[in-house]
Amino acid sequence: PELFPNRVARIVRGADLVVTARSVGEVHPEKVTILYRDSEGERGKATMKADLQGHVYRHEFTAVAFPITFHLEGNDEVTEEYRIELLDAPEVTDLEVEVGFPPYAGRDPVRVDPSQGDPEMLRGGFVTLRGKATKALKAVDLVLGEGGEEAVPGKITGPDSFEVTFAPKETVLLGVRLLDVDGLSNPSLAPRFVVRVVDDAAPRVRLQKRGVGAMV
Repeated sequence: PELFPNRVARIVRGADLVVTARSVGEVHPEKVTILYRDSEGERGKATMKADLQGHVYRHEFTAVAFPITFHLEGNDEVTEEYRIELLDAPEVTDLEVEVGFPPYAGRDPVRVDPSQGDPEMLRGGFVTLRGKATKALKAVDLVLGEGGEEAVPGKITGPDSFEVTFAPKETVLLGVRLLDVDGLSNPSLAPRFVVRVVDDAAPRVRLQKRGVGAMV
């Protein structure tokens, strides 16, 4: 199999993995069987899909939930054992969200809870996210919008903690993308929430006459 340094592949728990093998030499097998077992004791075998002209054989493991050990058999050849090890993707924990005001407001930032509804902020303000991850981090950024093409880099404030500040000009969907020291990311970008940017409104004054009689 290719791309298995030291005969070990590490993937995110629950991900799919395609095992690809190539036959070299003068005689190539028409059929290659993959025999495997997982850490729970379940065993199985399957005939790999074959590209006989290219001498390439493929098998896909879907939604891998437990570590797997396998080897291949073709003609009289038996490979060494290979292993699929599982790693957990990083997740955000203990997230704090603060909304800051424009300088003219003269107010300190206030903490908000996105789970209670979309936070609102005045145009010209900013939002700061502070949180921790379930794993040690290498990088973090704040993803903007549905597609995630735009991102604001954050900073690592500790082995598993981060902070990122952003001043949106318009209402935007935010998500947190983590990259841990194993090179894994969180595909869900959770938690995701919308920050609504609103225009400030000039104060209105209503004058009420009190204690004034009709004689005046």
